[in-house]
Amino acid sequence: MAQTKPSGKVVDKLPVSGDLDLTGGPLLTGKRIDHAYTDLPKEGWTAELTHGPSGLGVRMISDTPWAQVYTGDRIGRAGVAVEPMSCPPNAFNSGEDLAFLSPGEWSRTGCSIEAIRT
Repeated sequence: MAQTKPSGKVVDKLPVSGDLDLTGGPLLTGKRIDHAYTDLPKEGWTAELTHGPSGLGVRMISDTPWAQVYTGDRIGRAGVAVEPMSCPPNAFNSGEDLAFLSPGEWSRTGCSIEAIRT
């Protein structure tokens, strides 16, 4: 996981632990998360969000090396956003994980989103 300053500058990379460890499907109710995650599996990763009472949810599968996770309670909303990213926040300034392409070159990442019922 990467910790960032309000300016978006990555200030430290730390192992994920405690409330920020999202493996195993913890409840997000009451958690405040606004962090970038990295060191994700190169073959791809999956994020599933489920509305407990209804059993309805969404599954995202991506192969990006970074993901930003943000819970909406800081802005008075119930919800969570998971954003696949090819580089960390502020990468245009830091240069970290940026893909530099010459004319005619290309880069591709994959992401799929599907509705699920648990």
